[in-house]
Amino acid sequence: MNSRVKHQIRPDDQFNRWTVLNEVETEEHWRVIRCRCECGFVSNIRLQSLLDGRSKSCGCANRGRRKDGSRNTTPLILWWD
Repeated sequence: MNSRVKHQIRPDDQFNRWTVLNEVETEEHWRVIRCRCECGFVSNIRLQSLLDGRSKSCGCANRGRRKDGSRNTTPLILWWD
């Protein structure tokens, strides 16, 4: 008996910010899904990363943010002589 479950992934399924486009044919032993992020970036993501939540977006949600949640800005310091 095969204990592995084949997950049914269909176009337009949502995983966090990713939207499924199609499954990609690969020679590797894992399944790869072509997805589009909410920002428009398209990438191939391993199915397991989508299912367990390791891949939530292309990184667009994290750009400009620090770990404490505040904006990543550096104060501008001007010097006059």
